[in-house]
Amino acid sequence: MTALAASLANAGCRVVYVAERMMSAERASLGWSPDGLGNAELVVASSPDEIPSLVRAASEDSIHICSGIRSNGIIRTAQLALVERGLRQWIIMETVDDRGMRGLAKRLIYRWKLSRMRGVTQGTLAIGRNTGKWLAGLGEPTCRIYEFSYFLPTIGELPGGDGLDGDSAFRIGFVGQLIKRKNLTLLLESLAKLGDDGVELSVVGVGPMEESLRSEARRLLGERVRWIGRLPQKAVPGFLRSVDVLVLPSLYDGWGAVVSEALLVGTPAICSDRCGSSGVVAASGYGGVFPSGDASALGIALRRVVASGKLTLDARADLRDWATCLGGDAGAQYLLAILDHADGDAARPAPPWSTELFG
Repeated sequence: MTALAASLANAGCRVVYVAERMMSAERASLGWSPDGLGNAELVVASSPDEIPSLVRAASEDSIHICSGIRSNGIIRTAQLALVERGLRQWIIMETVDDRGMRGLAKRLIYRWKLSRMRGVTQGTLAIGRNTGKWLAGLGEPTCRIYEFSYFLPTIGELPGGDGLDGDSAFRIGFVGQLIKRKNLTLLLESLAKLGDDGVELSVVGVGPMEESLRSEARRLLGERVRWIGRLPQKAVPGFLRSVDVLVLPSLYDGWGAVVSEALLVGTPAICSDRCGSSGVVAASGYGGVFPSGDASALGIALRRVVASGKLTLDARADLRDWATCLGGDAGAQYLLAILDHADGDAARPAPPWSTELFG
């Protein structure tokens, strides 16, 4: 959310960004680093005891965006304090992983929590393609639900790595933890069935399944997989620019920020329909979306993309320009329009990515 906060501050809003810690150990292990907040103010509140004083210091006309309504740490303390003061607050949340019996219990809990929050919140910023429908299915009125995104820093044109360097190989990229949920196995199996020696896979990421995935890749694809390991977050855009398509075959992803990162550098993406970012992939006009876990459908999407060939530099530039709808400035304008609509001062805005590239 840092790019969104920075852009809101640049638009003239006073923004106070409250975080429980600078960086989680998990994110740090994956090469992430804290982003700059520009002119937004950062407050690190490591204890719930620090929250009430922050809420008391907020102005009467302030608006507060709180992440989630369940298992959200110090944010729950903030939500209760905001209710006590009668200040305006919003919920922002991803799609909940509601697979299996545990998912049934989650739906019951969220239905109850949403009903309790309805009288004290202005609405929900729903991150992910299906989050709004999921919330509506739990009884949340659709007039209170606004489709939303993680808005990332925009990136200018990167030098080199355009995929048009004379190498005939078609490069597929994967970026993510090597865990079951990211489902890299499905991509390996689909590439093996593709049977195209002119297609190569580059894998960025580490995790507990690395050894077994390397073994499976050798068996299925021989030497056509390049294992890069961990990359610093700032190096990921350059990697994404060097491949011809990103594939994120997750069994579930609340959003899948790497999809946005790929589009922002002009690289098409293929992802499963259980990724929150599948909506922007469909809207981009490139790549594709397939049913999660369906190897045949992923294979079809891969064959179509490979058969179409590498994008030209002009096409990648067009995609990169379109993807600015996923950047911080577009997010700030959209959020301010949502707030105006909620106050009755403007028409309901459409998400910035709602118009397809060639629609």
